[in-house]
Amino acid sequence: MKSPLCSYFLLGYLIFFTETFLTLNTSFAYRYPSHQNLFAPPEILVSKWIPDSERDYLDETTWDLDWNDKIDTEAIQVSGFGTHEYIISQHVAAILIECRAQYPVEWEFHNSHYVLEDLHGITMKTFRHSNNVLDSTGDTYSASLQISVESNKATGNYSCRSTQNEQLSQTVFIYWEGNSPPYLVLSGRVLEIDVKPGSTSAQIPCYVSNPTASVNLFKEIGGTFKETQKDIKFDPKSGFLMNFHNISDAIGRYRCVSGEDGDDEMDVVEAVIKLEEKGTCKEKECFNHQVSPGTSFYFDKNTDELVCCGKGGSGSTNKKQTRLHTLPCWHPSICRMYEPAMYLISGSNGKRSNNGSCVTEKIYPRDYGLVRCKGDGIDVITYVYTEFWTVEQEYLRAVFDWRQLNAQNMVHLMIHAHSPYYDNQMVTATCQTLHSYFSDGIKWGIKWSNGSVSHFDCKRF
Repeated sequence: MKSPLCSYFLLGYLIFFTETFLTLNTSFAYRYPSHQNLFAPPEILVSKWIPDSERDYLDETTWDLDWNDKIDTEAIQVSGFGTHEYIISQHVAAILIECRAQYPVEWEFHNSHYVLEDLHGITMKTFRHSNNVLDSTGDTYSASLQISVESNKATGNYSCRSTQNEQLSQTVFIYWEGNSPPYLVLSGRVLEIDVKPGSTSAQIPCYVSNPTASVNLFKEIGGTFKETQKDIKFDPKSGFLMNFHNISDAIGRYRCVSGEDGDDEMDVVEAVIKLEEKGTCKEKECFNHQVSPGTSFYFDKNTDELVCCGKGGSGSTNKKQTRLHTLPCWHPSICRMYEPAMYLISGSNGKRSNNGSCVTEKIYPRDYGLVRCKGDGIDVITYVYTEFWTVEQEYLRAVFDWRQLNAQNMVHLMIHAHSPYYDNQMVTATCQTLHSYFSDGIKWGIKWSNGSVSHFDCKRF
């Protein structure tokens, strides 16, 4: 699924009238971004970083205070042609990488499906920069990638791409040393690699968090692992590429071992290469959207709950339990990064009903994320969006398509004072967006009594 708000931007506008008292108006509209300069690729640069000595102080309240904008070449090395390579040493606790373009862009982490359990320290945001919120002429866009992972699992390929044209992209490979060794990012894992009939090659993803780390490949022969690296190419960004034209028998069990003598027993990845059996599938390939008669998935506005119901009940002989799993997100790009996890989930974090065939999960205003409803006769993966609750609404509203959201309810505006508002009175107003809101880009503006309007980027004016 594509990020829900990739091509649209919700514009917010606040107007103060400086006369006898103040009044407040808001207006919102969907707007297509400008199509000028669409052929220039995005620009990627390391913006700021935090040294490892400050790791204990990393939290949301201090990030804006502790960033260092002077790049230390010993801590952060930039190299490579075509695909840029960033080597981030253990001296770095967090890094901020920015992508800028004349069109909307977002980040994508291509290795996320390997390390779904270690993505907590990887965050992505998108921004729209405008001189006039009511006129998109000259608008520019950016996307930020923040990494603050202690392990080496943040290593991998990242792309900043246009949300409208995937060919307009820039890729960077990040070697994130973290707490290495081990240097093998998938150390300790046993991977199954299915080879389709007619395939001419297979990749063993023994990629590393430091490009200088040595990796040797062994194959199990007669119960013993023997080194077999002849005619097998190694790339620290992707692992070993096995060309079947040069290998007589590629099927078998392999070990990738980092280090000259394999002295770190934990720095090992095992891979089993086997022929794919007819009719087998994995992860996303196995998913088959299904809503059979007698099953249902919906939002109950009376209880503010998602409801997932499979066939059967407490008296049924059916042993296939109904499962409902929700995965909250803080931004559409992050949801996209976690999407592969939905095809692997087997458990449920919902509350089971008395009859056993239904599972429910309560949701709240501003909630946004991925949902999987799976049971006998039903399997659904979708996004769910809620709006801000307003006093005019009797019920919380939740939808499964962002186009059904009410624009007015995507932004919550609050005045921290009681009307009427008088001259020289200090009035505080706050503006909060839904988690599904794609780009930060709200402008504050003051419309003066002479009709002129002043715009402000800062949080306070």
